Amino acid sequence: APDNADVLFLKGLLASVEGKGETAEQVLQQVFEKAPNTKTMLALARQQWAIGQPESALALQEQWVKEHPDDVVANLALSATLVKEGQTDRALERLKAVLETDPKNVIALNDLAWYLKDKDPQQALDYARRAAELAPDAPQVLDTLAMVQLAAGQVDKAGDTMARALLKSPGSPSLIYHRALIEEKKGNLSKAVELLESALKKSSFPEKADAERLLPELKAQLAAQAADEQG
Repeated sequence: APDNADVLFLKGLLASVEGKGETAEQVLQQVFEKAPNTKTMLALARQQWAIGQPESALALQEQWVKEHPDDVVANLALSATLVKEGQTDRALERLKAVLETDPKNVIALNDLAWYLKDKDPQQALDYARRAAELAPDAPQVLDTLAMVQLAAGQVDKAGDTMARALLKSPGSPSLIYHRALIEEKKGNLSKAVELLESALKKSSFPEKADAERLLPELKAQLAAQAADEQG
């Protein structure tokens, strides 16, 4: 039948791909009412985001998690939404809830480590180490561990960990930028500049604006050092 939930779901996704955002949202709303599950809820929430209804999307996700507190996927998705909305503290609560249900969830451990690294580096280190034990070859997990080690003042360890991450994902501009931060902390400014220039030649990455700001600062420091040496 045309109103079968699976058929409607595909119809909603198609409308979204075709740029018919409002129609897609209405269809996915019908699907969610007919077949409420994590997949249909998240599809509807994503569509509400896409058409500029973040409040509706957030309310939908929060209500679902309230009714299904052990839904790991929904909790992870809600934490990502809360971060996007600037509500990091509430996102951390969701990630901790995931660990209560699934103590070995690498995504939750990794995200907790990342968001706590500046506020509570020791706690972040615990989460990052646990994630790295579970996923020792995942570059994003090693990257997080390295940046947490840097935040905790373990600069040499951070360098070693980042080298391992870059072996797994050598072309990642984000990892190259993070390595530049470690080299800066070690006092290797010329190496840091070289790495920043390398990262900025690559495709866009989340911290590109930060890298663009840092590069002239480090070049100025290098120039000042050179002037001092000559003087």
